[in-house]
Amino acid sequence: MALNEGTFSEYEDYTLWYYQDASYAANAMGRSRSMCEAREKEFYRWWTEDEDMRLNFYFDKKIPWRNIAHCLQSNPHSQAVTALQCQLRIGKLRGQGRWSGSPFSEAEDQHLRLLNQVNPFEWLLIAVKMTCRTPGECYDRLLALDVGNWTQREDEQLKLAFFDRSGGWNYLVGRIPGKTVEMVKKRVKDLRLSLYGYDWKNEEDLEVMGMRYWTHEDAAMERLLPGRSIEECRRRIQHLSQVSEQ
Repeated sequence: MALNEGTFSEYEDYTLWYYQDASYAANAMGRSRSMCEAREKEFYRWWTEDEDMRLNFYFDKKIPWRNIAHCLQSNPHSQAVTALQCQLRIGKLRGQGRWSGSPFSEAEDQHLRLLNQVNPFEWLLIAVKMTCRTPGECYDRLLALDVGNWTQREDEQLKLAFFDRSGGWNYLVGRIPGKTVEMVKKRVKDLRLSLYGYDWKNEEDLEVMGMRYWTHEDAAMERLLPGRSIEECRRRIQHLSQVSEQ
């Protein structure tokens, strides 16, 4: 049976694969369960030994996924196939990983950033639209590109969220759109953040401990300790007080 790509979009196919359940996918897409079940039967097709051999050959030639799908369909004995199906099949044949190992070109970097803006962190969907790249490769590359590309505003948002932490890493990610948990963890490490502040010097510790009994300390802390938030100072005072009592 031929795939009716006019009925289900590529993103809907991805949604169907993501949920792995026709009922959940139907609710997410606003479609009927019967339509999703029928699509599942078409989407999870059988692959012949000849199709697997040709798929591996085209992938090793670094042909774009959509072109691979077109080449496979050119065989009159093959069923209709989409780029997403080719991506998933290669994953089963070779294991989910980083397969090509070739460096990303500047054009690929730009394309990767653009795709991530359209479908943030949907790695399988992003990889399908790249030229023969895997989800793992796209993830690793975007993570590498993000290094050093945090804006000052994003750093400030991260610091405020970190010191006002009422949740875990997912809470921090939710406060900074466009970042993954791994990106946030790395940035926290790069900024050397801790619940007591970062890079405290002995002189700063003396200054902040001298303020602990002040009634109106907020303005003074900001004036005498530039670059330190009030929350940092309060946590540092609490930490040093606990240490001195031990």
